[in-house]
Amino acid sequence: MKRLFWNQLLYLWQIIRFRFICWLSLICFSIIFLSTQLINSSNTSIFNLFFADTSQGASFNFILWLVYFLIPLLIVLNSFKLLWQTTIMHLRGLQIPPKNFTVVTMLLMGVIAFVYVFVTLLVMLLVTALFKLPSLSFFDLTDWQAIPLLFINNFLGIYLILLLQGTIGKFNSALGLIIPASLLIMTSLLKWQLNPLNNLIIMRFNFPGFLLLLLATLIMVIVYGIIDHFFSVD
Repeated sequence: MKRLFWNQLLYLWQIIRFRFICWLSLICFSIIFLSTQLINSSNTSIFNLFFADTSQGASFNFILWLVYFLIPLLIVLNSFKLLWQTTIMHLRGLQIPPKNFTVVTMLLMGVIAFVYVFVTLLVMLLVTALFKLPSLSFFDLTDWQAIPLLFINNFLGIYLILLLQGTIGKFNSALGLIIPASLLIMTSLLKWQLNPLNNLIIMRFNFPGFLLLLLATLIMVIVYGIIDHFFSVD
């Protein structure tokens, strides 16, 4: 399993390297540039600019939030389908159990989500310290208490939409991008309490919503595993 993971990670990196570097550089540059515009602000943090409530008529916040969570989908696209089409015959020749393919795919999605959230939040922390911007504060937590929770929350949200993209993409690659993107747009505009992605907006964060996001992610892991079992790449 470990060898399969590292081999597939290397192949995946070759597929997504250009998109990953370009999109990640774009979002990091945007964070740095927007941070310079907040130097004289005593109330707005770079975290609030990206993750604030987008349903209050703040169109700029809406765009930033949407772009932040769309980028992982644009990085991945149909990469996993291409990955397995490229390597499936070789791997089957090694008599690797099909369930290992599914587990490794989900792990690779987790790696993408983890790296993306880690790098972007790290850049936000660095510019906050460098430009002496207001720190992150939400749900009665501030500074370093809030960062781990925001990291886990964003990771779960991005992992969930990547699983959704991967599941739908097995049937139609275009819909695999369109449906998660539409769900993100609906989330930003509508406050539906049963939407697990609501927690990705700071002003809507609550622990019942966090548990709902965690539960939805676990359910999607199971659903993806079942779909992948019955609709594996030939």
